[in-house]
Amino acid sequence: GNMIFHKFPQTFFIVNSPKYGRVLVYTKRINTPLKGFILVATPLSNIESKLDDILLKMVLLTPLFLLILLVGVNIILNRILNPIKEITKVANKISVGELNQTIPLPKHNDEIRELVTSFNSMVLRLQNGIEMMERFNSDVSHELKTPLTVLKGEIDIALRKERSVEHYKHILEIMLKEVNYLIELVNEMLFLTKLENEGRKKIELVQVDDSLFNVLSQLSKKAKEFGVKLTLTHLDSCEIETNSTLLQTLFINLIDNAIKYTPKGGKIDVSLRCQNDKLLFIVEDEGIGIAKEEISKIMDRFYRTEESRNRDEVKGFGLGLSIVKKCLEILDGKISFKSELNRGTRVEVELKNVKNVMKM
Repeated sequence: GNMIFHKFPQTFFIVNSPKYGRVLVYTKRINTPLKGFILVATPLSNIESKLDDILLKMVLLTPLFLLILLVGVNIILNRILNPIKEITKVANKISVGELNQTIPLPKHNDEIRELVTSFNSMVLRLQNGIEMMERFNSDVSHELKTPLTVLKGEIDIALRKERSVEHYKHILEIMLKEVNYLIELVNEMLFLTKLENEGRKKIELVQVDDSLFNVLSQLSKKAKEFGVKLTLTHLDSCEIETNSTLLQTLFINLIDNAIKYTPKGGKIDVSLRCQNDKLLFIVEDEGIGIAKEEISKIMDRFYRTEESRNRDEVKGFGLGLSIVKKCLEILDGKISFKSELNRGTRVEVELKNVKNVMKM
């Protein structure tokens, strides 16, 4: 109390006091309300005592904090790793023959749940793909079995004994017919593969009405042979950015399909409409029709309706609409069917990216 400071060289400094020992002093110059200095002092032993208390508490509480931290981290890691371990466990069980394994969804809606959902979706797609391959192999085997059986039978008959030239010629004609059937089947299968590999290439501006007119010119002769009247009822002139080969393939297969399944004396109406930047291609026939329960299956490979199987004059492999389906997938198009048994079928295709619409 007897110490008077005229100058304070620094804000904090330590002085020795006879009464309090070492004292920590804090000074600050002020100008208002009075000009001078504020001076605060406290024995250094008080501060050191407080520091010792803090240090002791830290030493005692640090292990507890670490334990709590470890428990928390363990809970979080288990929450993250358990679903991943489950994914690994299921993934190890999955094989071509065991694709029915799925992982239960976690309760929490987080990134792990998204991972599990994606994994289950991937397994489902693989399962569908394997089922399609197995069905495809079965269908191919079935389609190949009949012509190969016929070929084998005719060869056996030819080799059983000596025959006349006319008989051998007749056998060769039957064999040629079956060989042509096999060649056509292989060509259509190769075309499907080509569509899957190259379909999205060569996008260009196509005059749709010209393309359709060319297709109708190609198929008019076939329609006449089948005794079917093929009529173009409406034609809009328009262009579309697409693959010209796929577009023609789409037109050919849908019209050809209508010709095959329309009885003699029936008619087929074809129309092309361009409206609101969309293209509508419609084929209406007076054919054998499609049962409601079969409409969802008719675009599967090698699928033929019961009605078509019962008609010997209908020839084909059931690949036409599969090709249409693949074309539409590549061209980002839509297709719809309306049909009644023994009354006919209406097929409507919708495509986008239409330009330069002009009514005719």
